[in-house]
Amino acid sequence: MNIKEKRANMLVFGIVLLILGVGLELIFFSIAYVIGLELFYQTTIGTLSLIGSSFLIFLGIMFCVFRPQENEFDD
Repeated sequence: MNIKEKRANMLVFGIVLLILGVGLELIFFSIAYVIGLELFYQTTIGTLSLIGSSFLIFLGIMFCVFRPQENEFDD
């Protein structure tokens, strides 16, 4: 696997993580809106779900931004 394929794979994986994280955020915020924000965030599962989906968004951004650099001296 050459460097261009690695860069493309990491970009696709980062975009997938971003979409998954944003989708989970939307789901959790809609649940929180239905049952009430204070009640949702006082529960452990509400806090962990928000932290987990934010971490997925963070990982997605990291995979999109920090990819291996192309080196013109490598063949």
